[in-house]
Amino acid sequence: MRNVKELFGKHKILLKQFKKKMQKSNKQKSKKEVICLKEKESLDSKLLELKIESLRIKREHTLTVFYQSLFIYSSFMFVAVIGFVNKYLNSSALSILLLIAILSLIVGVVPYTIMILKEEKEILKLYNELAKKIPK
Repeated sequence: MRNVKELFGKHKILLKQFKKKMQKSNKQKSKKEVICLKEKESLDSKLLELKIESLRIKREHTLTVFYQSLFIYSSFMFVAVIGFVNKYLNSSALSILLLIAILSLIVGVVPYTIMILKEEKEILKLYNELAKKIPK
């Protein structure tokens, strides 16, 4: 009888030790999982920031082209008006200068408008992706 009690006592001690080890390993696993989730969220946020930054760079590039075309437009308009008022240009030369000015403005506005539309679509797509990830 005494041997049986000793065996059960040892068995209980072994069970307690086993349970403690399992709890420790579960805690370590859960910590590792939390760390992995945090790293994934960090990577996702960095990826999102990179996408937005690339959109900003493209927009700034097209904005630079727009500003250049606006400068060329205003320069042609200034030369055309001053030349026509001071009788340096006839009406056909004035028409040509005005046409070139308007074309230069169109060359600057169209890419900027297209880029803004693409950027809007991309941001809307990113927003929808994030909205899907958020639990309701």
